[in-house]
Amino acid sequence: MEAGSASVTRMAEGFPMLASMFADPATLAAHKEELRHQGAGPHKVNEVVAAYLRTEQDLGRLGGKPGSDFGLPA
Repeated sequence: MEAGSASVTRMAEGFPMLASMFADPATLAAHKEELRHQGAGPHKVNEVVAAYLRTEQDLGRLGGKPGSDFGLPA
C-alpha cells in the first residue's frame, strides 16, 4: 500500500508541471521528441507489465494458454 500511496502523491505533485506542458503544443512536441530520442515513454510501462504477465502465465499462475499474448504488446 505504501508504494501506491507514494505513487499517487508523486503524481499529484507533478500535475501542475504536466498540465502546463500539455497546454503548450510546442513544449509537448519537444517533450515527445526527447522521449523518442531517449527511447523512453509511457509504452515502456506497458512492455514491463506485459512481460510480467507473460511470465506469470508461463509459470501457470495466470489463466490462459502459455505463450498467448492476451492482445498485449510484444
